[in-house]
Amino acid sequence: MLKAVRNPQGEWIRFEYDALGRRTAKIAHTKIYRYLWDGNVLLHEWHYERARRPKVITDELGMLILDQPEPVENLTTWVYEEGSLVPTAKLCDGKSYSIVSDYLGRPAQAYDDKGELVWQVEFDIYGRIREDTFNNKPFIPFRQLGQYEDVETGLYYNRFRYYDSNTGTYISQDPIKLSGNNPNFYAYVHDSNAWVDPFGLMADKKTSYDGVSRRDAFRQAKRDAGIPMSQQPSNIYKRPLKDGSGGYVRNSNGSIVETRNYEFKGKNNEIITIQEHSLGHTKATPGHGAEPHFNVRPIDNLNTGHVEGTHGHYNFPKKCKN
Repeated sequence: MLKAVRNPQGEWIRFEYDALGRRTAKIAHTKIYRYLWDGNVLLHEWHYERARRPKVITDELGMLILDQPEPVENLTTWVYEEGSLVPTAKLCDGKSYSIVSDYLGRPAQAYDDKGELVWQVEFDIYGRIREDTFNNKPFIPFRQLGQYEDVETGLYYNRFRYYDSNTGTYISQDPIKLSGNNPNFYAYVHDSNAWVDPFGLMADKKTSYDGVSRRDAFRQAKRDAGIPMSQQPSNIYKRPLKDGSGGYVRNSNGSIVETRNYEFKGKNNEIITIQEHSLGHTKATPGHGAEPHFNVRPIDNLNTGHVEGTHGHYNFPKKCKN
């Protein structure tokens, strides 16, 4: 992970992380900015003068402790869509602000508790802010889904990497290499109008189709994949689902998700698999896949592969229990 950046004025901006690689501190100029996480979601942040930072000392038992309590001032709390990285509110200084995001999860507007518009931006295809109505872009630091802009460096912290919106690329290689499904280890996503990379690891298609029923979603998936409606699956089976880093995808109870796979032949006789997730699940991209849905995958990549012309998810309603 990035340790420090030296700006044109010769000043150093330094970063600290926990054992999971989550950024816990940014030290810039005379201030230290602190971050508290809930899993992969940034929950709180605050800042104070560097001179007031507690020192780590050793007590009489040889344990490492702080010589004084850490200041917690200017606390900001972020609220998100349930199980998601899409921000919905900012709470600070006893005030609340509602955040409106676009279809990719990028914040576009913020309103105060009186309903007044207080922040509004527009993005270009690289995630740069091209228009800032109130000239106050740091008020909401989130950019493309999962990215947090550091005004001191201009870089976007993207959990496992840093993104440079001036070049549209990351400044370091993908830590999971080819498992990220991109031969260019520095690239963002091939189509930023439909795909996101919330952790700096792997592109994920943000578009989805919301079916009115399971049958509707299944038929739309077949239609988009070029599979004739009359064609029946040549094979049906179950298998555990893995994410791009090789770990098992789990549901809200922590159980490994098994997908029901339906194999068909595509327009060019290639094997296309439609996977059914009837209970939804918690994936590498929180909230993207929580609903019951179908995925369309090529036979050579049943975990994260994509078939051209299809959506990332084909959602359908949960069955109601009597």
